Amino acid sequence: MADVFLTDRGRERLEELEPETQDRVKRKLREIRDWPDHFLKRLKGRDDYVLRVGEYRVLIDWRKEGEDGDALYVKSVGHRRNFYDREL
Repeated sequence: MADVFLTDRGRERLEELEPETQDRVKRKLREIRDWPDHFLKRLKGRDDYVLRVGEYRVLIDWRKEGEDGDALYVKSVGHRRNFYDREL
């Protein structure tokens, strides 16, 4: 099982979203804790991963900790139309 943490920037970006979208992202983050391999896609040329939540994307730093479990750090959240230009 992975623990999910929000960086300061990730928290700010999440709070900028509409409440309904925030809830969808939070639900998805809870859902991926048990099986992150299934939901996260590694970005080419980077160590970061991306999670799709409808038209929104979540940039995640996945730290694989071994026996103690993994840690997922949410670095940013945004709409897919400008997410990759703005956040990468």
